[in-house]
Amino acid sequence: MTTKGLAVLIGRSAVAAGAARRTISLMGMSVLAGGLVLAGCGPAMTRREVARPDLLKLRVKGDDQASMDGEKNSPKIA
Repeated sequence: MTTKGLAVLIGRSAVAAGAARRTISLMGMSVLAGGLVLAGCGPAMTRREVARPDLLKLRVKGDDQASMDGEKNSPKIA
C-alpha cells in the first residue's frame, strides 16, 4: 500500500468517526429533549382548600404587616 492510499484510508476513518460521534450526540440531545417534554406532562401541584373568610383574614394580616414594614423602612420627611 502506498503512502497516499494509507492517508486516504486514515482520512476516511476519521470522517466516519466524526459522523458517528455527531449521530450519537444528536440522539442524546433528542432523548434529553423528549425527557424534558414528558416531565412537563406530570401531575399538577395542588394546594389544600382554604375557606374564603380565612383567606380574607390572612390578607388583612399580610396588608397590616406590609404597612408596618413600610413605615419602618421609609425615611421620615420633615
